[in-house]
Amino acid sequence: MKTRFLLVLVLLAAFLSACQPSVPTFTGKWTANVGLVTLTQTDDQVTGSVEGYGGYWNFTVAGTVSGSFLIFAGDTPLGPLAIVLSEDGNTFQSMDPTLAFCGTRDAVLPDGCGFSGTWKLKTDLVPAGGYAQLTQTGASVTGAVYGSNDAELVPLNAMVSWGKGWQAEGTNNWGDFTLNMTSDEKAFELSTGEQFGQEWCGLREGETSAYVFYFDCAIP
Repeated sequence: MKTRFLLVLVLLAAFLSACQPSVPTFTGKWTANVGLVTLTQTDDQVTGSVEGYGGYWNFTVAGTVSGSFLIFAGDTPLGPLAIVLSEDGNTFQSMDPTLAFCGTRDAVLPDGCGFSGTWKLKTDLVPAGGYAQLTQTGASVTGAVYGSNDAELVPLNAMVSWGKGWQAEGTNNWGDFTLNMTSDEKAFELSTGEQFGQEWCGLREGETSAYVFYFDCAIP
């Protein structure tokens, strides 16, 4: 009788253990705004590497996990880093609002990470109210510029060319163009060939103003 009771307890414990949701870890390959990230978590320790887009800013990382938070040891080429894992374990983002470091287990970055998302534009190249809808997949940025009537005006496809992930270059009807994004990823400067130096910019949807390197970008 006692043996049967113990067997029931063992089976019940095994059943309850199997019913417990697995706790996500940082282990895996990630597509990030700055490059491709590979992490391995063992208990509360994480090691890994970052392969920056454009072939620059490649570096290794190590850190300590506390719950869903990962604090990297020492300094990195991006500065001090601490990230938080989403509840489903499929995305992460920086805890520092001034330094955007975000990633996903998928190939396509979600809106709000990297160049992915909707951007209000301020430039002589498009009429007032124009905006860009962009998607970043790894180092590739694809999308288009639209007028205030939602009509497509020009394609906007580029490749991230700087390892920190905040510079993308491409060619379209404007000729050669460059998007230089701020480190908080709230705004970018738009420059095109001979028009370099114009105070042309984009603001992430929901923002109304931001300082972009050397000028204030304000779009109602």
